Amino acid sequence: MKRSMVLLGCVCLALTYFFIQPEIVNSSEIEFPTKPIKLIVNFSAGGPADICSRKLADLAGKYLNQEIFVENKPGAGGAVGVRFVAKSKSDGYTIGCLTASPVVTVPFFQEVDYDPANDFTPIIQFAMADHPLAVPVDSPIKTFKDFIEEGRKRQLTYASMEFSAVSISLTRMATKANIKLKLIPTGGTGPAVPMVLGGHTDAIGVSGVYEYVRSGKLRLICQTGGYRNKEFPEIPTLKELSYDVETIAFYGIVGPKGIPEKIQKKLEEAFTQAARDPSFAQVVHNAAFTLFYRNGEDFGNHIKEAYKRSEKELKELGLGKFAKEKK
Repeated sequence: MKRSMVLLGCVCLALTYFFIQPEIVNSSEIEFPTKPIKLIVNFSAGGPADICSRKLADLAGKYLNQEIFVENKPGAGGAVGVRFVAKSKSDGYTIGCLTASPVVTVPFFQEVDYDPANDFTPIIQFAMADHPLAVPVDSPIKTFKDFIEEGRKRQLTYASMEFSAVSISLTRMATKANIKLKLIPTGGTGPAVPMVLGGHTDAIGVSGVYEYVRSGKLRLICQTGGYRNKEFPEIPTLKELSYDVETIAFYGIVGPKGIPEKIQKKLEEAFTQAARDPSFAQVVHNAAFTLFYRNGEDFGNHIKEAYKRSEKELKELGLGKFAKEKK
């Protein structure tokens, strides 16, 4: 009898441990975050993606009662930083800014060891961006027509990010227009602006140049995105100029694949509140972005759709890894 009671006690203890263990294992999810969170920005400091991400990090950190510090990892059209996030531990303590290029262009022009559509836990999308083509205000090029005519006389250069969505769009445009156009790659808007203002390139093709347009340093000649900017409605899109080209540009926050749902929801809630803060709207406007919110699920779907759309378009055009197939 005594032996049976001991055995029964052991069974009860084992069952008790079994049922309470999930709570112990998942306690980190309930307490999250218990230490600072790292947010990787995949472009250089000082650019619009960096400025917006830093403001979001500051606001979201307050909602989480924990610091979110930013670390810049530029390179390869934004793919260096994105890869770092994809390969990080899935505990919610390393997240990053995801821009369009590492999803819609880079994977089709160089080998990447991450899955653009499936290796991330989407948190929110916070903006879309214009990617205008601009020239110095004292340039003899006054209009897009002037740009094309000059490009048929000599090779034009422009500063932008290598493998970025806008650089691919401008490459497609140059091919259709039969002009000579060379990319001078930079790590982001920050280093690209001095390139064009210093006379090292003829033009610049990045987001975040509107402050230089307002101050009279740059002149817009076209938009590579699908719509005109409300502040500069007189500047036409490439599509309106008879070039069937449209840049895909989104900005959001993601983590590596496999972040537990409870942690993802906490991050989503904090960044959603941050994105809806009036002070963030002003930062987005100053960065020449358009405030555009998607929750984690919708952003994840958009990432997959953008990847498929880009794959289809680049294959049809025979660009990147599809160049040999086209031939």
